[in-house]
Amino acid sequence: PAIVRALPRCLECRYQATLAAMIIDADTSNIRVTTWDRPKELPLFDGSESALIGDTLNHLTTMSGRIRRLVGEGTMVGSALTVSVQPGDNLAVWRAMDEALPGDVLVINARGSFGAAILGGQLGQMMRAAGVVGAVVDGPVRDLADLKECGLHIYATDRSPLGPTKNGPGEVGYPIACDSTVVRSGDIIVADADGVTVVPHDRVQEVLDGVEKKKESEAELVAKIGNEWKPAKDR
Repeated sequence: PAIVRALPRCLECRYQATLAAMIIDADTSNIRVTTWDRPKELPLFDGSESALIGDTLNHLTTMSGRIRRLVGEGTMVGSALTVSVQPGDNLAVWRAMDEALPGDVLVINARGSFGAAILGGQLGQMMRAAGVVGAVVDGPVRDLADLKECGLHIYATDRSPLGPTKNGPGEVGYPIACDSTVVRSGDIIVADADGVTVVPHDRVQEVLDGVEKKKESEAELVAKIGNEWKPAKDR
């Protein structure tokens, strides 16, 4: 950090933008990067259920069972940091790490590939250091033991020992489709044992209000089942 502060501003920006690329000695000039705002409402979603939020949003922002939890326990809540890559290539993911902040969740459109893993233990180590809470990958990952040791939440289509290329092109921060679900950087990701739901950043208050109503209606239904319904053996 002291070295960065000592650099002229233009060189400082260049240094910070290519830090991950320097580690792997790669040219990231074909990776497009944009800026976005992160949500302030993350704490309001602590303990939320992906299914309940998905019901509130009429199931339109919930990913299918293709995206399943491979590492982690409990609930993951974070701000989406979107990444778009070519199948089997993860150069843009490395570039994304230079933009990552605590509370982020990498959401990666890997085109639903079945070949090379897009994320593994090396990136997991960087994610832990950056405060990234986890990743949602429309493609495979590897090094599950390492990712677990990093304390991350990892959702993906599958696992694969095959390593990726680092050629690009790719995008960081732009809207993507992950399992056919639209995700924008700054959207809130809620994921648990059931799967992954996206809360669009411009619908946060609508969802918070809707969840409370949904909880009330579900509690009423559960009470009716317990008080009024009887199985055939008891009638």
